[in-house]
Amino acid sequence: MLEFFGLPYVVRGGMPRTEEPTLSLTDPEIERGVRWFSACGCVRAVPEGRCEVWLGGTLVSSFDETEFALRNVTVVLLSMDPSIHLGRLSEAFELSSERVRQLRRLFERDGLEALARSRGRGRPRILGDREIGRLEKMFAAGASVDQAHARVKKGSYATIANLRSAWKKRTAEQEISKQNVDVPAVEQLSLPMSVSREGSTLQADKPVLDGQEQVEQEPSPQVDATRAATTASHVRQDALHSLRGERAPFVQHLGSWLIIAMAARLGLYRCAAAVGEGEVDLHALRVVLDGVITALAIGEECVEGLRRIETPTAEILLRSAHVPSATEARALLSRFAAGHIGMAPLRLQYAMLQEYAADERRTREDVPVFYVDNHLRKYSGKRVVRRGWRMQDKRVAPGITDVYAHDEQGNPWMQISSPDNDSLTRWLENVGGILRSALENERRILLAFDRGGAFAETLAALRDRDLEFVTWERRPYPALLPSAFTETVELGDEVLRFTESRINLGAGRGRVRRISVRDIHGRQFNLLAASQYPAARLIEIMRGRWVQENGFQHGVERWGINQLDDRKTMPVDAETVIPNPARRRLDRALRAARLAEGEARRKLAGLHAEDPQRARWDAALRGSLQQQEELLALRPEVPKRARLATTELAGVLVQHDGRRKHVLDTVRIACANAESDLAVLLAEHLGRPAEAKRLLANVFSAPGRVRRSRGTWVVELSVAANRAERQSLQRFFADLDRLGLTLPGESGGSRLRFRAQSFLVA
Repeated sequence: MLEFFGLPYVVRGGMPRTEEPTLSLTDPEIERGVRWFSACGCVRAVPEGRCEVWLGGTLVSSFDETEFALRNVTVVLLSMDPSIHLGRLSEAFELSSERVRQLRRLFERDGLEALARSRGRGRPRILGDREIGRLEKMFAAGASVDQAHARVKKGSYATIANLRSAWKKRTAEQEISKQNVDVPAVEQLSLPMSVSREGSTLQADKPVLDGQEQVEQEPSPQVDATRAATTASHVRQDALHSLRGERAPFVQHLGSWLIIAMAARLGLYRCAAAVGEGEVDLHALRVVLDGVITALAIGEECVEGLRRIETPTAEILLRSAHVPSATEARALLSRFAAGHIGMAPLRLQYAMLQEYAADERRTREDVPVFYVDNHLRKYSGKRVVRRGWRMQDKRVAPGITDVYAHDEQGNPWMQISSPDNDSLTRWLENVGGILRSALENERRILLAFDRGGAFAETLAALRDRDLEFVTWERRPYPALLPSAFTETVELGDEVLRFTESRINLGAGRGRVRRISVRDIHGRQFNLLAASQYPAARLIEIMRGRWVQENGFQHGVERWGINQLDDRKTMPVDAETVIPNPARRRLDRALRAARLAEGEARRKLAGLHAEDPQRARWDAALRGSLQQQEELLALRPEVPKRARLATTELAGVLVQHDGRRKHVLDTVRIACANAESDLAVLLAEHLGRPAEAKRLLANVFSAPGRVRRSRGTWVVELSVAANRAERQSLQRFFADLDRLGLTLPGESGGSRLRFRAQSFLVA
């Protein structure tokens, strides 16, 4: 029985055990050459080309690169322990999974003697040390792979290309270490343990070594995606604590720490950890969220933007010994979104709603106002998806309808996607119920929306659920005399006149308030409402609804809310009732026939009786009339809506998964709210307050230096700004100091202090 972190570990499979020597797991110099295959087992590279196998702190085997027999015996005996993952074992010994399987079968068939006779597979190394040294000198002189391959005949083009990639990576690491001699920026090994007791077995994530050479073919993106679960093993929780001393490292995109800290202050990381616990590794989730927010903050709009932050200083920026690729980030977010039986996106959004609601309760005393509207996100791919009405184009277009709720300042709170492209009336009641639940049900809320939801059934349902609302009344409605508008309200420089009455919704649905308003141009528009607010306040709310439209535009251009994010599709249920495409084609043909009839009659009306063209247009008129008669006869037999299984779209119509998109949209909403809070603080110090968000974009993408001083992380940013803006930023950063911002996932909880510098510190 061995002890590991104070817990018992049973070695099964007959491995020999000795008391000496033992391995100290706390020595960083030793950890740099370690490849773990279990919670207490590892392979350590030592000088002179030898490898040592340690189990529970005890040396159990040692071999060099030519002792294949001893290596094979060690691998097979270790594989007999059911607690050891065979994939991690093969990676630790730098073997393929197939080679480990062959050795196990050979042992089962012929015993240990066969293992002793088995040699390594593969061809001997073609390039010797002399050729490798010559190639590296050529690379240092600026030679390309083609030029090097033309001069060195031994190696293949792929071998030389791989050698050049490894040389470039090693050279970049050496340059970083030279620039920060007294500031170790990145640890070589991280060891986040996930220890659980299952009988007498410990489990842990396999650490990943930074800078480890690829001895086999580089894995495909699909393989990378399947390995995204081990991303947490790369994470270094306390990387910043190594940034000490007077000289601070230069870090690109360091300004993104500001919006990351603000998103953490809003509760995004706390909510994501609560939802993702037990589903994904929380350390890996923190790194991916940092990377995604950074990519969004510098204007990349989607997860693919992670490629733009893979700079030589990205490990410091993300506080991780491994910078996740876009493929790894997508894979981890997909697993996160699939958690809790696919309900993780909704749980995350509702948790963030509660965070926003808590802040709303602290800052407001009256009834909160929410603008609700739908927004069709066009689809330009090759698959067949549902179509919906797009108001901007005044036509039907393929895409997915998103329903948004914004507060009175235009900040987004929630987003729900509807692949069926349901109308606004379908979602108003649900959105109101979710918002009121997040506000703990004891507070009234008011929903403001446009004419798309102003139908009698919907208004009555909202009123019956005690949800206050205000909307535009749909035409036609009676025009009132100018003398009927007896009251006034001032909105900025404009004075509006209004009068109030009540209107019956019909069919026994009761009455609601009607507010008729006349503007300075003599135009009348009516509002329908069920609210305790006075009429003047309701007019102000509806006239301010443009902030939501501005929020849509800003969300599209700044945060990429129209990005597809998740291209995975699934077939639509065959029993789904959809608009019948055959009926749509019939109606289109009928309209074309009627247009042809009108054109023929127009031509005939302008021709005299003896004109030779009359015969032609008479024939065209008769043909269009006959075609209309045939189409009208078919029309009753072709319903407007039909089951998908009975249409030609069966097996063709698909819809997007949307769960990962939902998670990313929640992150975008948090970023937009964090940006809005920062813009309010910054606008107070700017001569042009309207440019606050534009200057913040420069701050988020700014490079800078970070150093530790008296328990505080001092971040000095080189922001692209003129002199007046830089002075405003200094006052703005002083205000931020009072917020006590901290980075998520940092165990020390050190506060962040931002400073603007006019030039780079040498």
